[in-house]
Amino acid sequence: MHFLSIVASERRNGNSDLIGRLSVRYALKSGVDSGEVVYLKDFKLEECRGCLQCLGRKKKCRIDDDLYRLLDIVREADRLLVIAPVYVLGIPGKLKMLLDRYLAISQYLRVQTPEPGASIGIAALPDWHQFQIPLTNLVLLALGRRVADSIVLYGAGPGEVLLNGSTVNISNF
Repeated sequence: MHFLSIVASERRNGNSDLIGRLSVRYALKSGVDSGEVVYLKDFKLEECRGCLQCLGRKKKCRIDDDLYRLLDIVREADRLLVIAPVYVLGIPGKLKMLLDRYLAISQYLRVQTPEPGASIGIAALPDWHQFQIPLTNLVLLALGRRVADSIVLYGAGPGEVLLNGSTVNISNF
């Protein structure tokens, strides 16, 4: 079983990165065979152009970026965790750009039986994450996953997310 944690933050060593690395460590201790963290910022992803080439013609998207490289990594994962900081009530722009490529994603992955996935939102303040979990879960669904669990953790500065006593249990999915 392979565990994949996708970190959608631009900040290395920030809270999202920390939780991503800790989740892989926990998954490995819990018995998965392998695990990895991938950083969305390491992939060149461009905006959907709305050309509809990918829709129903069995053709790949004409945009020459890293979408299919990312999808191949996602396809190999038995369990998927998406971690994203809150940027103005919602998800970071790069994660939204990925979501906007749903037509190409769904044509490429063609998931029959969805594997479980989970999402973690990292927010600095309560009441500033109203759209975070719904949008992050929408990304999971777009990637062909069944949403097994979601949580918002709080912390602004690097490492603060571990100070508030929240526990993250990824063993449920």
